[in-house]
Amino acid sequence: MFKKEYLEFLCCPDCRGDLSFNNKHLTCKQCKKQYPLIGEIPILLPLLMKDDVRLSQQKWEEEYGKTLHKNKMIKLKKDFENTYLESTMKYMRQIFRSSNNKKYLEIGCGPFFIGRELAKRGAFAVGIDYSMGALRLAKFYLEEGGLENYLLVCGDITKMPFKQGVFDLLYGGGVIEHFKDTVPVVKENFRVLKKGGVAFNTVPHLNLGSLTYRQVWGNIPNAPILKEIAELVHVKFLKGKYMTYGYEYSFTKKSLQKIFEKAGFKKKHIKIDRFEVPLVFEYIRSKILKNIATRIARSGLFWPVVYVQVKK
Repeated sequence: MFKKEYLEFLCCPDCRGDLSFNNKHLTCKQCKKQYPLIGEIPILLPLLMKDDVRLSQQKWEEEYGKTLHKNKMIKLKKDFENTYLESTMKYMRQIFRSSNNKKYLEIGCGPFFIGRELAKRGAFAVGIDYSMGALRLAKFYLEEGGLENYLLVCGDITKMPFKQGVFDLLYGGGVIEHFKDTVPVVKENFRVLKKGGVAFNTVPHLNLGSLTYRQVWGNIPNAPILKEIAELVHVKFLKGKYMTYGYEYSFTKKSLQKIFEKAGFKKKHIKIDRFEVPLVFEYIRSKILKNIATRIARSGLFWPVVYVQVKK
């Protein structure tokens, strides 16, 4: 159930005005725009969304739409828990040692598996995603676990409907790379964090992997010339047909450092390193070829993911 106490940290995504609630919708006290609730999930999308955001939204809505069947939902959760949960939670435990009475935000939350885990540990967990399919999945898993200390929001993370300085921890698992202009997204990370709060984002690493096999799903290397060529091919010529996850960048560590500094984080509070995560090559059926691909990917030239941990 949506509670009025949530209005303490929610705001209008367009004008940042305070909101009121009347059981059917939220209303901005400043610009008077109304936002509906669907299944207790507030729809707090901004009036205007950029083309790259809409492309990603469409692709992810299609992706999650394939999973909205009970057997598939159960399998998705089981697969994540068996493969990825512990590798991510080891980082979360290091930076979020005590979850009690803390506010946690997961951007581009999808099924919200990490948020669910932290809610079980006492945090008030907030998930934001622009895909209602993803949020329906998240709600299913939260209700299945008997959890109530959470809020799911349908919104755009480039214009988040949260007030300034609200959250103790922010997590984005492969999210900020899905926007053509990354700096405004990271500025939103900075804005909604409390002083002393921590943001932890994982992103694709720009290396030989980005320039070879990751082109299969339309990755855009965030580097001069390479970026322009990839956009020409995937966006202009192919019209996003093979951009499986919508718009998606890969970054060098140096470019990430600059982005987070521009967003307001101090250099001394930015840590960028290899994100240790199990590698799953689902599209390779041969065990021999899969083992070869795993060994190659473990080298620095092909390792797919880095993390950026920052403190406000």
